Amino acid sequence: MVRLDTERRDAADAVTIGVASAGKGCGATHFALLFANYLAAVERKRTAVLEWKEQTAFGQLGKICAGENGLDPFSVLGVDYYPQSGARELGRCLKEYQVLLLDFGSLEEADAPLFFQCGICCFLASLNEWKIGGLLCRRQWILQGRKQWNYLMVFGSEEARREVERRYHLAFQRIPFAPDAFSIGREMAAFLSKIWERSRPGEN
Repeated sequence: MVRLDTERRDAADAVTIGVASAGKGCGATHFALLFANYLAAVERKRTAVLEWKEQTAFGQLGKICAGENGLDPFSVLGVDYYPQSGARELGRCLKEYQVLLLDFGSLEEADAPLFFQCGICCFLASLNEWKIGGLLCRRQWILQGRKQWNYLMVFGSEEARREVERRYHLAFQRIPFAPDAFSIGREMAAFLSKIWERSRPGEN
């Protein structure tokens, strides 16, 4: 099992941000890119995003945006991207960047312990009726992070959001509409700033 050894980390090590979702198609990768671009452009942090393990979105992104072969690390607008990463890339990047985002995609049992260790945890869900089952089947993990995680949603009605909060005491925040993950508008910057400032270890 991969571990983030927070006890031995010093001030030069990266703040880790885990981005995961309750199933596919909930916007985890899009949000990871948004957050990374905010950190690089607005907070001026040396930022990298690791696509964890078997995902393939970054390979396509590298080919389109950077002309890379789809497997090597590449840079876009000041953010470094590592396709299909694992423990080796994580260990190296912890010492090279100020902020490190781990894109887990759909959160599965094998990766849950590492997600829990991240300094900032962003958990996305779709509250549409046909996708809420993905949220409920991860209920035990979710309840572990009730006070610390950032619960986020792109899809779903306000009624569904209120019902989830009533039943499970989980307050999901609606992510502002942002069709371009590389363009940070004022509303999105304000939204991400609150997560960044509120969640940074040692800053509360």
